[in-house]
Amino acid sequence: MQTRRPPSRPGRRDALVVGAACTALFAVGALTGSFDRLEPVVTRTSVGDEVVAAFFLMAIGVAFLAIRGSRRAERETALRAEADEQIRALIAESPVVSFTWLPQEHRYRYVSPQIETLFGVSADSHTHDWSAQIHPDDRARVAEISRLADRDGTTYLAEYRIVRPDGAIRWIHDESAYYDVDAEGRPRLAQGVMFDITERKEAEARALAAEERYRTLVERAPAISYTWDSSFAQGTVPALYISPQIEQLLGVPAQSWLDDPMAWSAHAHPDDEPWVTAAWSAATEAGAPFSAEYRLRTTHGDWIWVRDEANPVGSGSGGGHVYQGVIVDITERHNAEVAARSAEERWRLLLEHLPLVAYQISVDEAGQVSDRWVAAGVERLFGIDVEEWLSDVDAWNGAIHPDDRDETLAAWDRMKDDLEPFDRQYRVMHRDGRVIWVHDQATCAIRGGVRVVEGAFVDITARRDAEAALVEAESRFRTLVEQLPAITFIEDATTGEDIYVSPQLETMYGYTAEEWSADPHLWETRLHPDDHDWVVASNAEDEGEEWSIDYRSFTRDDRMLWVHNESRLIRDRDGAPLYWLGVVYDITERKVAEERLREAEERYRTLVEQLPVAIYTDDVDEVATALYISPQYEALTGYTPQERMRDPELWVRMLHPDDRERVLAESDATNATGDPFDIEYRIVAADGRIVFLHDHAVQVVDSHGRGRWHGVLQDVTDARLAADAVTRRDAILEATSVAAARFLRSTAWETHLPEVLERLGRAGDAQR
Repeated sequence: MQTRRPPSRPGRRDALVVGAACTALFAVGALTGSFDRLEPVVTRTSVGDEVVAAFFLMAIGVAFLAIRGSRRAERETALRAEADEQIRALIAESPVVSFTWLPQEHRYRYVSPQIETLFGVSADSHTHDWSAQIHPDDRARVAEISRLADRDGTTYLAEYRIVRPDGAIRWIHDESAYYDVDAEGRPRLAQGVMFDITERKEAEARALAAEERYRTLVERAPAISYTWDSSFAQGTVPALYISPQIEQLLGVPAQSWLDDPMAWSAHAHPDDEPWVTAAWSAATEAGAPFSAEYRLRTTHGDWIWVRDEANPVGSGSGGGHVYQGVIVDITERHNAEVAARSAEERWRLLLEHLPLVAYQISVDEAGQVSDRWVAAGVERLFGIDVEEWLSDVDAWNGAIHPDDRDETLAAWDRMKDDLEPFDRQYRVMHRDGRVIWVHDQATCAIRGGVRVVEGAFVDITARRDAEAALVEAESRFRTLVEQLPAITFIEDATTGEDIYVSPQLETMYGYTAEEWSADPHLWETRLHPDDHDWVVASNAEDEGEEWSIDYRSFTRDDRMLWVHNESRLIRDRDGAPLYWLGVVYDITERKVAEERLREAEERYRTLVEQLPVAIYTDDVDEVATALYISPQYEALTGYTPQERMRDPELWVRMLHPDDRERVLAESDATNATGDPFDIEYRIVAADGRIVFLHDHAVQVVDSHGRGRWHGVLQDVTDARLAADAVTRRDAILEATSVAAARFLRSTAWETHLPEVLERLGRAGDAQR
């Protein structure tokens, strides 16, 4: 510990200076013989000349010290008077009340004049009864604090309300320190100050009300809010805060979650927990935002999909970052996406085995091709393999017949520039030199600033009436930019005015919160015309504590949005309505995904069902259980698709007895090997007709590892009958030729009669 040196005193320092100076003068005088001049004086005495000189010098020094001390005393007196005057002026001009307190008598000794400005009473009145103006709810507490401080000599500190003579209530900060302790250790004096803290208290009250309001906002929103200190490893300490929605989402009370450090790990899906934990570690080490979509288990054992987003907002107790985040249930959106992908895969598999070639081209704002896709059938149609087609952007242009190229490319440019549909029938040159007629249909749309062209080629050389279209069923989900991926609002329950609108309003609608709140009719005017009346009527209804609807509205730049609006009525303690607390979030992608899914299914179903053949999808089993059959099946067999799918063994029974064993053997063999099923056979139709069918199918394995037969049934009865007629004609001609040769070349024609009759009999059998 460093010891502070006591400050030197001016008198002692001056004496030391004068003494040192006299010693120096005495030494100089002795060495130079200056004191010899005093010899006449000192000869009359018995004292030496050096002693006399010393006394002489001391007299001079004492005189110097006296003069210097007098001047210093005068300066100190003037400075003290000036300081006292400055202190008195400071106290008089300060808004703070200064006072001196006598703790043993429990009364004021002095109160500065500012007491009249602060309390509205004179210093004498306040001194006479200092507690009279203290608010009744605070008086007993302040008196007890003062009593204990006076008894123990500790610092007195109290904040309380006073009631001024004009009825105004002010908050006072009152603080004093004790000194001048008597022989028994009790304080005899205290010096203190009082000043107005009303503005600070009002600010604190407003902050507390705002905190309570926004806590209510967070805990009423349809999302889980949480706070977590990343200073500690996952699973070692619980979250700092979790909103009550955790119980609604997972069935776990918020306090139970906060009491269990392993709560999250216990509810995370085993397949998701390792990588989500790793993602959290990477984010916390870098102090970066965290975002992930994963599965959580409810107390009922159900798995739900959630989106978890968090941002670092400060430092934690262990040196790491404190994260604030939200967890939103996205199960419905995720299921819609899975359904869309499943439909896309199902129709893509079916499409790739139909006689058409689909394609997709994406063009960015600079006009550059950013992405392309084409089905494998392009090689069959153009003689150009997929790799070459995708690597050469001019492959299609070069394949168009010279006589059709100009008009076709002009129509293509109109589609790109004006977004009008492209629908052309033109010729292309196959690599082997053949001229192929194709029907090319395409559309162009703008998605996220990118022009996406989607279309399909159909070979119409022999069949120009086939239609084809390909629309990709995919959903691109936007990321939550803000902590809550929704507009949050508070609306006065009586006036309908917006008390608060979150900044996400500008991101979603293009209007600032101030613009939106300034125009009470803006929300209504942006409603879609088809939804306007019923949405306004629903909003005007006074019944119920909750309001939840989906509707369409327009943004500032007239983009249409599908939104989900959900709000709840918040009441005060007496049950009177205070305000509506709600959220609005964009569900356009979900609605568009659902609509695109319906359109894709309808379009491809229409295409398949208009082909002049029966399309089917069968399970890979012994009886070829039907999963889908197009309506043309009834024209071929006399049985409806529903009858076929209800009766798995109907196909086996329809097989002609002479063909059944052969067909079932081929079915079993291709089921086992996965080779294409390509065979002609006869069936007995519902009306007893014998129908020759050409059955061609390929086995495809879906994403779940299940085999499916995708096939085409074609009626080839006319072709087979024509072939049989030719066979019968040839047999009769051959028998007639043999008979003529035998009878004309031999006189013993009777010997050849059995052979001729046998041949004619075989020809007759063929004819029958």
